[in-house]
Amino acid sequence: MERLYEGMFLLDANETSRSWSDIESHINHLFAKNEARLEYAERWSEMKLAFPVKGVTKGTYYLTYFRAPTSRVNSLRRDAEISERILRVLIVQEEWLEEEMVRRRDAAKQRAERGVAEAPPRTDAPAPWEGDADAGEEDEGERRERRSFEADDGDEAPGKYD
Repeated sequence: MERLYEGMFLLDANETSRSWSDIESHINHLFAKNEARLEYAERWSEMKLAFPVKGVTKGTYYLTYFRAPTSRVNSLRRDAEISERILRVLIVQEEWLEEEMVRRRDAAKQRAERGVAEAPPRTDAPAPWEGDADAGEEDEGERRERRSFEADDGDEAPGKYD
């Protein structure tokens, strides 16, 4: 069964500025090798990373939408992870990706018509930690349980950390 996936590739910004076409060809080769068809891609501008990844402090993100057989996605992920040109990869599959891809493609077309080179940062989407009021927050009971677990002298603490 073939599905639409979103792939985010983190690349070394120094390498992308020197040889973007080689890196793009490398990623396209990984897609072809794993029977994936690239539907849409965006190269984002280089940015300083929050922390070094494999010794790299500036990265370029490459957002892709591709169709691939479900049986080949793990192989594609593995190939990207062992590639020396790709620092990190994230591949997701969600039902709403088709609409997101069309929205991004239309926005890119409009930017191209206006002569704007790259996508502006999105301000209407909540940050990942803002989407769920309870996400990342713990109540007093959870903190107490975690503290008692961390203070334990090696015996297993009962509760949700079993």
